Amino acid sequence: MTYRGVWVQRAALTDDPSIDDFPIPNNANAALPFNRIVRNWNDGCDLSNPLQIVIGPGIHLIAPRGQVVWKHNTSGLRQSVFWKNGWFVDMGGCTNMTGVQCTTSDHPCISGPIEVCEGDRIQFIQKQVRLDFNPETEEPPFLDVLGGTGTWWGFDILE
Repeated sequence: MTYRGVWVQRAALTDDPSIDDFPIPNNANAALPFNRIVRNWNDGCDLSNPLQIVIGPGIHLIAPRGQVVWKHNTSGLRQSVFWKNGWFVDMGGCTNMTGVQCTTSDHPCISGPIEVCEGDRIQFIQKQVRLDFNPETEEPPFLDVLGGTGTWWGFDILE
């Protein structure tokens, strides 16, 4: 049997983190854009918009998963979730974690099977809530998702 899947990555394509890393605003949902296509089985999905994968013909059931690497910050929460057509989906996979001490945080997200049809849009949404600022005197801070080998997302095609 031939493997069927679609995988994209937020890769480190340069030596400049300001280009490869992606800032996520505080307390807001943000679709994680990809900048490298790893696999697109039979060119079956539309990958022309780096914020989403558009399901192609003949794909009916997918199993999404992904991972992001957050820049080091010990404050607050991080969240990853898969959306279908701009919103949460039943069994869509959601993971939450707190900021970690001493290192970047690798944050995996695994979804259950999601029924799809041609034209459905799949997005990998990120959210972070930092608490290490004074809201009365400071703007809410962004936190970067790091471009590199550890930041990727996609899905296996089950049917």
